[in-house]
Formats: sequence, C-alpha cells, structure tokens
Amino acid sequence: MTHAEFAAKLLREAAHIFRSVGGGDPDSDAQTEEFAQIFEHAANLVEADPTGSLDTSLGQ
Repeated sequence: MTHAEFAAKLLREAAHIFRSVGGGDPDSDAQTEEFAQIFEHAANLVEADPTGSLDTSLGQ
C-alpha cells in the first residue's frame, strides 16, 4: 500500500465517521455531510494524482 492509498483510506474513514455522527439536527446534519463530501473529494484527489497541487488562488 502506498502512502497515497493509505491517505485516501484514512480520508474515506473520516468521511464515514462524519456521516455516522449525524442525526437529529438538520443544520448539523448538513454540515457533517458537507465535511464528509470534502473528505471524500480529497481522497479522490490523492488517488487520482498523488503529487498534484491545489489551485489555492480560487479561494482568495
């Protein structure tokens, strides 16, 4: 297992944890689902291009 594969696995596990803690409060559930999606997206990025760079200029 490569470092990138391991990182992707950890990110997906974190997404799963975010999804499992939801329940009861719609605002909190929406936020935890958003976090889960972000972690899954990061896992996809690491798997697809382990040495890639993020374009941080988009958020500024």
